[in-house]
Amino acid sequence: MARQRLNISKQKHEVRKYLRQLEAELYLFAADVGAAVQPLTVFISNDGIGEVFLPSRAVFEKINPRSQPTGIVFADSSFLVFHEVVRFGYPHETDTEPKNYRSLYGYHYQRPEDHFYFRFDHHPDVGDRHTHPLYHLHSAGWLEGATKLQEGPRYEVSETTLARVLRLIPVTFPSIRRL
Repeated sequence: MARQRLNISKQKHEVRKYLRQLEAELYLFAADVGAAVQPLTVFISNDGIGEVFLPSRAVFEKINPRSQPTGIVFADSSFLVFHEVVRFGYPHETDTEPKNYRSLYGYHYQRPEDHFYFRFDHHPDVGDRHTHPLYHLHSAGWLEGATKLQEGPRYEVSETTLARVLRLIPVTFPSIRRL
């Protein structure tokens, strides 16, 4: 079956629909666990590429051990920030049906009281695949007084989603729930 040519308005429409669903899922989760959520920052470019940050690019890119809780803030002062780039199209050469797909993401959860964080990343244009797997997990702690989060090790993992990360957090860290 031949691929259909996708016009930009269709791409933007599908990306907007995906971002609305993601936002609804996020707010339902936050209400369920009693977390506070800051507004998302969303961009859709002229070529139909969507970008979403919680709470913003500037905050996401500067998270460090001294960062104040931001994004989704849980009862125990832990927090989640994230970034996704989403497109509507054909993610693989063999695909015949267009769909929304994430060409890049990062989901960062931090526990300031425990000096611990984890982050699931997918950023295909960075690094050597032997030391920087396409899909990877950072999981580490930091010493008192640290100003940077550790970059390694990077554990190779399967592709993940925000929904999976949202399910993982309350199961692993029950203290996030407001009583």
